[in-house]
Order: sequence, then structure tokens, then C-alpha cells
Amino acid sequence: ILALQQTSRTIMTTVNPSSNINSQEGTDDSTLPVNKSNNRNSANNGEKTSKKPSSEFDIRLATGIFQPKKISALDINVYILNKFEKVLGVANISADPRKNEHFRKGWRSGEGTALAVIFPQTLEQLWECIKIVVTNNIIVVMQAANTGLTEGSTPNKNDYERPVVVINTLSLNDLTIINNGLQVISMPGATLHKLEELLKPIHRSPHSVIGSSTLGATVVGGIANNSGGALVKRGPAYTELSIYAQVNQHGELVLVNHLGIYLGDTADDIIRNLQQGNFNADHLEQGQRQASDHQYQRRIKDVDANTPSRFNADPRRLYESSGCAGKLVVFAVRVDTHPVATKEQSFYVGTNSSEDLYLIRRLLLTELGQLPEVGEYMHRDIFDVAAKYGKDN
Repeated sequence: ILALQQTSRTIMTTVNPSSNINSQEGTDDSTLPVNKSNNRNSANNGEKTSKKPSSEFDIRLATGIFQPKKISALDINVYILNKFEKVLGVANISADPRKNEHFRKGWRSGEGTALAVIFPQTLEQLWECIKIVVTNNIIVVMQAANTGLTEGSTPNKNDYERPVVVINTLSLNDLTIINNGLQVISMPGATLHKLEELLKPIHRSPHSVIGSSTLGATVVGGIANNSGGALVKRGPAYTELSIYAQVNQHGELVLVNHLGIYLGDTADDIIRNLQQGNFNADHLEQGQRQASDHQYQRRIKDVDANTPSRFNADPRRLYESSGCAGKLVVFAVRVDTHPVATKEQSFYVGTNSSEDLYLIRRLLLTELGQLPEVGEYMHRDIFDVAAKYGKDN
């Protein structure tokens, strides 16, 4: 059984706002203290020893191998649900498959079973739930709007080897405008639509105001999936400034503060101050870290390059929370906002020749004074469907 152990202390790393670190290797967990094996005989013999992390349901045999205790799956599930209940209360836990199907099934596709769907109401509750998840070796699926765009926010089968818990973060939807509106700090459940409305009075806009934003897609969800495929000028959703939790190479739960804001010296202090907004929202520095993709316009203009300007899982834009695809628990991201265009005009181009589209693309990307805001394409079948069924009236 693969199992992770919750240590008696929580480890966290922070970044100096003036730090020059600009790669994921900046977080070096290898220097963090770890629990060493108590097998002194092996150590004295010069042999390599390693203490395999265990869950509360494991026992260690004389051979050093961990095996599950003789306890029924039902007992384990009840134990886990009781743990969550102490943190969240009964009202924020849904363990009835008939009642939580909505959260186990994507709007478009994807579906599977889960022990429960839980709804933390504060960042502190989310942190405590993650501790339970790690301690008890639970599969966790992070979920916000559950748009079903990537099938990443729901279970996708019914025969997992371990308990599965879906953590829905929509209640954690605070937004904080910082640096006079040039940036915003978003909690994991804040939607693009909410951010768009918040920024309207100051004539700024979020990274994306099209497509899945109408389905309730979240800011953090966009960052986690590098979304924004139709955005020509802004490129994929991206930031190097965030706070997230992960299990490090030693099996320890770690909270990483790379938001560029000092929030305290312990994980609990950081999360509490983040939740309460205990920081100065103006004149926040960020060092060399970026809060959007500043290189995308240069890449997309290089039309003669022998590599694509954008593709799925582009390693150039996989950075901590950005592109993490749910493998990290993101508590907050810090992202740039964008000016609202004072005048826009849309053009519809139809052709039966791919060569025509190729020439138009080169013209738009290389010969205009500024790049288009967005670019979308439809093949003939989609156009026919839209013409017949997609009209507003």
C-alpha cells in the first residue's frame, strides 16, 4: 500500500519578494529535515535505510514492510468521515451517492464514485482537510465549478484502490484587488465572471472573459490548466505567484508561499492571514516572478519558427500552480489584470482554402500594429449547427 505520513510538524517555505528565483527548482525540499529510521543495526552496518511513510491504518512488520491492519473498509470510511465532520460539520459533507452525483459527474463528461464530497468554508478548513487526506492516504480530487472541460475535477472510474474524496472549493471565492488594480489575488473558488464584475468599475478585465467563463470557470482552474486557447494577445493563463500545498519527496505535507507577500512564519499563520487579508494591498513587489505570460506575444509572432507557439502541457508554462492540473492544492494565485479595449471590431472570414487562412494568419501576426485580442475557428459542420440552432432569437 502506498501511504503518506502526517508528521508532527508542518513544513513551509516562503519566498522573499525580491527573490531572483524564476524556476520551479527554486523550492528545494531536499534540505528540509525528515524523520530518520530507528533501525540502528542497519545504520551501524553502513546500509542505506529508509522509513517508508505509513497511514494510520498500517502496521509495521518485523521485516520493515508495512501492511494494512485487519480492519474493514467500512470501518475505515466511517473513521475518515468522522475526521472530516470534526473539521467541517455535517452540513458541509455529502456522502450520499444520490445527493452528491452532481459533484461526481462533469457537466460535459467524466464520472466516478467517491467516499464523499466535502465543502470547506474557509482556507483554514481546507488546510485541515488536506492534513486528513495525507494522513489517511486518500485520493483527493480538487474541484471548483466542475465545468467538465478537461474531466479533471471529477473521479473517472468506480474501482479506485483507495478512498476518494472530492473537495469542492466554490465557497472559497474571495478576491482582493492589489497594486491599484494592476493585479488581483484570487482564492481557489473565485470565478472569472465574479472577477470581471469586480474589475469593471476600474476599467480592467481578467485574463479571460470568453468561453468557459460563462460556465462559472474559476481563476485558479484556468491557471491550473493553462487555459485561454483563443486568446491571441494574452496567451495561456499563467502565474509564478501562488500559495499551494504539496507532498514532498519525503512524504511530508508542505505549504509553499510563493505569493510574494510575507504572511507569517508558520503554515497556520500564513493561511489565517491570507484568509483575513492581513497584508497591505498596495505597492506589493514580486521580484523576478511573473503574474502572466509576458513572452507569449513574441512567441506567437515568430511565424517562421519550426515549433508551435502553443500546445498542451507546454513545459515553458508548467510552473508550480500553473499547469499543475490538480496535482497541487492551490490556496491562492496572484495574477495580472488587463486594460479593457476602448474600441473593438469583429471580422468573420469564410473560405474553402486552408491556404487563405494561412496567409491571413501571417498577416494578422506580423503586419498589424497590434495583435488581435482573440481568434477563433469553426469548421463547416459547426458553422451549420450554429447558423441553425445558435442564434439568440
